[in-house]
Amino acid sequence: MQKKVIFIMSSGHSGSSLLSLILGSHPDCFSAGELVGLPNRYRKQKPIDCVNMTSEFWEKTFG
Repeated sequence: MQKKVIFIMSSGHSGSSLLSLILGSHPDCFSAGELVGLPNRYRKQKPIDCVNMTSEFWEKTFG
């Protein structure tokens, strides 16, 4: 099965966190939550270290 990645980006207090929670509650979906500082890390070409990417969870989810 092919997996898709969707980024929800919006301004503050627009409902994006609620949308992420709703989508993440579906058994076929996963939400990483808010990735604070993502634009700055992207501009500086730094790795995104919001979670432990070597954990067993990520291997099972995106293996």
